[in-house]
Amino acid sequence: MTQSQCRYTNNSNGFQILIFRELEKTIYPGESIEFQATTEDRVVIKDRHITATIADTISCQQLLVI
Repeated sequence: MTQSQCRYTNNSNGFQILIFRELEKTIYPGESIEFQATTEDRVVIKDRHITATIADTISCQQLLVI
């Protein structure tokens, strides 16, 4: 599978936790993170607290940097 550059930006008012493969990163409001992924990969986003329920699951195809 070909790896592509992807970017996720936290557009919320609170911090979020992005989970992708072995990466677990806190992302503050307005902050972005870039990473390599295939279009079939998915990221999990949790809001505000580590114990929070999953806020969203996003296909990396939607996060491609063009």
